[in-house]
Amino acid sequence: MLLFNMKGPTFTADTVLGRDGFLIGAEASYNVTEARVTKYSAAVGFSAPEYAVTLHGLSNLSTFAASYYHRVSPDVEAGAKAVYDTNATSPAVALEVGTKAYGHYSTRLILAMTDRSP
Repeated sequence: MLLFNMKGPTFTADTVLGRDGFLIGAEASYNVTEARVTKYSAAVGFSAPEYAVTLHGLSNLSTFAASYYHRVSPDVEAGAKAVYDTNATSPAVALEVGTKAYGHYSTRLILAMTDRSP
């Protein structure tokens, strides 16, 4: 699928292709007035019923993110994400982890932590 969006002099297109659980996607913006690409991003990943893994290159490939999701059991899910911004004033990796647990009465517990220490 290819999507086009015209806003003023900027033309934006994005697409995602998938087969057998593998995914690849990209986005680009082109400024018609300036005749140059102004923004681009890309992603690759794999998705299965129990887990998913993705790698993203965002903000003109200056910010990178990796994420992992796992359905441990019908009642427990877990995930993690790491983000690295090459333009940050102090280079550090932001880490996030989370979990979701379902109880007997459709209750759930969600925990998350972010650490930006160098």
